[in-house]
Amino acid sequence: MNTLVKLFIDAILDENSNRTIDDVPPSIRNKVEAGLEKHYEKLKADSDAH
Repeated sequence: MNTLVKLFIDAILDENSNRTIDDVPPSIRNKVEAGLEKHYEKLKADSDAH
């Protein structure tokens, strides 16, 4: 995963950050959205397992 993509994903997920998907440049927005989807799918799978 591209470092810039990871930085945006981390910033969006950070509760202390005001970053949103709207702050992501259009050129990498699809990659950031895909990374966020994977993150949320993993969280859901983890919660379903418990």
